[in-house]
Amino acid sequence: MDIRNACKEASITRSNLYKYFKDMPGFRTEVDAIVSEVSLKSETQKKLQEEANLLEIKKMILNRKR
Repeated sequence: MDIRNACKEASITRSNLYKYFKDMPGFRTEVDAIVSEVSLKSETQKKLQEEANLLEIKKMILNRKR
């Protein structure tokens, strides 16, 4: 996730977000931390799904060999 997607999810414009960054010290750090956390979770979910897909393919291959 990036700032553009974060704004879309939060239903705010990027210009408003940058205004909040300017007006509220520390807010950018909080937003950056949340964006990083969401990105990490998303990446982890993708990896888990890929692993599950690979296991399913291996099962199909093993069943064909029998």
